[in-house]
Amino acid sequence: MKKMIYIGLIACSSFAACNKFLDIKPVDKILETEVFKDEKSVQVALNGIYLRLAKPELYGGKMTMQTLDVLGQYYNIGAAHAYTQLFNYKYTDIAVQKEFETIWSAAYANLLNINNFIEKLQQSTAMDKTTKDLMLGEAIGMRAFIHLDMLRLFGPIPNQDANMESIPYVRNASSKTEKLLPINEVVVNILTDLRQAALLLENDPVRKEGVQQIDETSTANFFKMRNRRMNYYAVLALKARAELYAGKKSEAYLTAKSILSDLDKYFKWTVPTTIISTPSNPDRLFSPEIIFGVQNDQMYAIYDLSFNPALTTNAILVPAKAALDNVFEKNPSDYRYFSWLTPTIGNYEKVFVKFQDVQNKGADFRYFQPLIRKSEIYLILTESAPNDSEALVYLNTLRNNRGLASQTTIENRITAVDTEFRKEFYGEGQLFFHNKRLAKTSVPNPASSSTKSISLESYLVPLPLSETNNR
Repeated sequence: MKKMIYIGLIACSSFAACNKFLDIKPVDKILETEVFKDEKSVQVALNGIYLRLAKPELYGGKMTMQTLDVLGQYYNIGAAHAYTQLFNYKYTDIAVQKEFETIWSAAYANLLNINNFIEKLQQSTAMDKTTKDLMLGEAIGMRAFIHLDMLRLFGPIPNQDANMESIPYVRNASSKTEKLLPINEVVVNILTDLRQAALLLENDPVRKEGVQQIDETSTANFFKMRNRRMNYYAVLALKARAELYAGKKSEAYLTAKSILSDLDKYFKWTVPTTIISTPSNPDRLFSPEIIFGVQNDQMYAIYDLSFNPALTTNAILVPAKAALDNVFEKNPSDYRYFSWLTPTIGNYEKVFVKFQDVQNKGADFRYFQPLIRKSEIYLILTESAPNDSEALVYLNTLRNNRGLASQTTIENRITAVDTEFRKEFYGEGQLFFHNKRLAKTSVPNPASSSTKSISLESYLVPLPLSETNNR
């Protein structure tokens, strides 16, 4: 029986010349033999993988601004809230189990699509080697990206039990059940894929020309807007993330350091005027700094479902004002504080507006879901630098580009990183992973200015029953 590739190509309205960027016709269902007959059909298949990443069950909602950020203790969740059981890490609750089942199923379904794409593209003669290598590099990088997040979500706390079973690492297009691997073997597989992806992406246009906006007069736009693709720098940034998560600090430092000058050249720090001087169209995403993100066509629908101030207290995701003052150190000059969290009339002192729409429907940052940021590289370097003086430079560079004054000393690097990390990643699904990596048993309370105790068991998200019952 022939396998099918399902591609949900959407009509994109996120930036003015999106159609030229995709440069392909929408397709619903295509036989494998047809998909790989020519280069444009392969582009359709690859775009389908990215579009699946951006679905609400993955990085368009649950893996970023919703489920993962609830676990990260960003929002003030009351006893009657829809996310109460998740917020309290009640992993035996039926609704909570369904939440993780949805994530797991979507992730591994896309991994099968990715593996099928890789296998068929390797056999294809529809394009030249350089083009094929770029596409293969993107796909292999995405395979590592998804596996790392499944490991960070469902695996054990890193560096506590390297031999404990975690997740399967899927490298083929078969739907057969793969064995569960210990965390150290999963990390080896992730790093192996990332090294291969980096080699395949050696000739990535981003290395010579940067992100590149699309040219409406051209039909050759597929390899432009590289921050919306798993590009060369995204692969190495992901490698640094994986190395740090695995406790390989010296390796993470070298990887992050190797791309720093290029990141400063091609992924510029956000300009304050894009936030302050354009109140109707603020770039709250700090989009020039995003190394890798996806087009989330449901971003503003998710905003209305989760953050709109018209929502009741049992539905809205919002931090308490006292908690915000605590996290942001009562500093109203912080770009993140005044652009992402604004006062409102009604039940809430502050609401989260990072993903609120803007008036200019042609803005190129609309629908852009951040997944890897330049600031993360600076925080990795702050934590892993060989000495405190160098670490302080990285920390202050980030602080200065967030409207904050330099610090004169760095007494505890983990504390310094932790302070900036929780400010930096609101709505991006990273804080739970950060807390888990550090095995934190106390975090800022999202309901007050105090702290909240977290048990280490709270980080051990069980595999879905659909996975364990089939073993």
